[in-house]
Amino acid sequence: MVRHRGNEHSLVQSQLRSAAPRLHDRITRNVAQLESESTRESMSKLSDVNLFFWPGPSPDSGGLVYQYLPLSKEVGQRDIEAICSNRRFCKLVEQFAATDNATLAKMLGDEIDRCTEQYLKLYDAELQRFTPIYREENLKGRAGYAGPTFAIGNVKEGEVVIVGLRLKILALVAYSGARGLTECRTNVDHVARIAMKQRQALYDDATLVPFFRSEMLKWASLYNRQILGSALVELNKAESDRTAIARGMDLSWSERRLPPYKAALTGFDLPVRSGVAQPDYSLGSKPMRFLSPLDDAQFDELAKLCGVVP
Repeated sequence: MVRHRGNEHSLVQSQLRSAAPRLHDRITRNVAQLESESTRESMSKLSDVNLFFWPGPSPDSGGLVYQYLPLSKEVGQRDIEAICSNRRFCKLVEQFAATDNATLAKMLGDEIDRCTEQYLKLYDAELQRFTPIYREENLKGRAGYAGPTFAIGNVKEGEVVIVGLRLKILALVAYSGARGLTECRTNVDHVARIAMKQRQALYDDATLVPFFRSEMLKWASLYNRQILGSALVELNKAESDRTAIARGMDLSWSERRLPPYKAALTGFDLPVRSGVAQPDYSLGSKPMRFLSPLDDAQFDELAKLCGVVP
């Protein structure tokens, strides 16, 4: 944890209170709620989709769409920003630091498995709901169409929606890799296999319009090549294996700086994004690295090298 002078935090809070009182009040309420939660409560509530999208990823984080399928390299960036911007996730990262690896691996592994079972039911339900609407034969000749739509905000507390649950699973997978919890390798492999099967099924189903298949993969599936690929590499037990995979595939890493959950402002809040304020790291920060964007072929090669096949 990188430490800075603590008095800066109060100064940033005071400035924000004067310049943007509504934003200050909302951040203060969120922090107070997170402070009141135990670690297990926060982990249970991590599927709350609202905090993944407030403040959430930047509008251009998914990259420009030149084609629907195959997915462009950059689509995974939005999920990474949604996860890193979530103050509840940042709180968990801070609290997990004090937990020994064996205890934490059991906790995260069990939670990944439990959530994955719940997620698969939601995913099947979403497919059944949307498939009749987005069949090629039903949309032939249409100049345009909207959707599919997924809830990402204003969801009542305690309600689990597919976008929030998938991001929770991906967040726990990402942290398992970043922490090097090799005991979670089986859990992560299972998620990766599900994601690869989802990709293959949607790529192959020509009865559905490409736009819908692309949106399902980006918003509802577990197929995030950067997050899954990063975890698969990090969870190789031997450093030599991790290095060999990265060098052999010419992989590069990018580091994200997780803010403390009590930060007056994070790099994702509007005043910082608009350039009128600086993020508040006075209470510290935590680095977390991810692979740079991968295409399908690179991800398949990486997964094979790590012993994961659909």
